[in-house]
Amino acid sequence: MVAESGRMTPMGLVARLGKLRSEQIERKAEPFLDEGEEIVSWVRARDPEDGGKGIFFLTEKRALVTWSGRGEGPEDLPWEQVRTWGLNQESKDGPVVCVQTHDDSTTFVQIAVSTREMAKVASSFIRSFAEFAPWPEGNAIQGANGSFEARSETEVHHSHRTPRQMAKRVGLTVLGAGLIIVGIAIIPLPGPWSFLLNIAGLAVLSREYDWAEDLLEWTKDRFEAAKKRVTGRRKRKSSSSESS
Repeated sequence: MVAESGRMTPMGLVARLGKLRSEQIERKAEPFLDEGEEIVSWVRARDPEDGGKGIFFLTEKRALVTWSGRGEGPEDLPWEQVRTWGLNQESKDGPVVCVQTHDDSTTFVQIAVSTREMAKVASSFIRSFAEFAPWPEGNAIQGANGSFEARSETEVHHSHRTPRQMAKRVGLTVLGAGLIIVGIAIIPLPGPWSFLLNIAGLAVLSREYDWAEDLLEWTKDRFEAAKKRVTGRRKRKSSSSESS
């Protein structure tokens, strides 16, 4: 909401930042979608085998999983290729979705659930998945990762952190925030130390906070874009000097 004076209220600022984060995340999927294909829902995902982080997207045409820090392309699962699917809710870290296609490939994706709000989003996401995915024929999927059963309605709950997990969260928060505070304090000094300390602080915080992970990726993207612009200007200046 914007105040009558034209100044944005704190709630309006939070909503604006949330929208920008959502747009940044959705851009990860856009290169792999058809023209006019829109994202209906998304959740944060984990690879149940190696713990890798990613985003699990849904559209009316497909399910799509993009993984961070991996060179290969996304897990692209068009609905017409899905033969069967199921859900396993035994993991305390979040439900695991298993999808099998007609070419006998199998994909496992864990929906990250660490807060009550994320649990609500996960429940809604699973309902949307069941709405778009073809209903599987046959019994539940049995495998090394457990039993997976198709469900159109499910209630996801988040597990509370253990004292050890809470201590880790507090320690990383203090360390990450400390690095950022020092980085801001030394901004007047020459050299890249301020930038590097802020990046390091965000990297530490990203291990516990999704917003820090998003901000870290945004910062890296802007840094790469700025570096390309500087390189381009240098090349044009060099070409101009040679031609003259």
